[in-house]
Amino acid sequence: MVVPLYGRWIAAAVGVLLVGISAKSVIGTLMVPRPAGGRLTPWVDRLVNDVFQLVTAPFTSYKHRDRILANQAAILLVCQLIVWLAIFYLGFSLLEWPFTAGGVTRAFDLAGPALWSDSDSAVRGAAGHALQYCAALTGLVTVTLQIAYLPTLYSAFNRRET
Repeated sequence: MVVPLYGRWIAAAVGVLLVGISAKSVIGTLMVPRPAGGRLTPWVDRLVNDVFQLVTAPFTSYKHRDRILANQAAILLVCQLIVWLAIFYLGFSLLEWPFTAGGVTRAFDLAGPALWSDSDSAVRGAAGHALQYCAALTGLVTVTLQIAYLPTLYSAFNRRET
């Protein structure tokens, strides 16, 4: 089934929305010094917290619960990064679709390598290349900001423990 061009442009508009939501969450969570991450970060936090509550529910000993809950912050950071990159991947794939000769699966094939590592040389046209470079920069900046955020978290943890 061939999707008409206007359908691809509607999908591209949804892609812009997804990239914007994820970018707002990354910037608000990792760069703004007050809570401004939008709804995505609290959603991931609530999901991870609920999973940990389910896992620790059978244990009555504080020592066992504490041993399990000690990993919650690290798993939350990894889950946030996975969710951000997954939404960027979906958004950039939908953005790439109008400029791709193949179907939507080809757009996903082109957006993936750009977001995770470097752009794919199979893209044709200036718009496709520009989108791939934006996806590559977005993936790199997101991972870099998450890594740069770790010393801030570590110092806050040390202050709390003191």
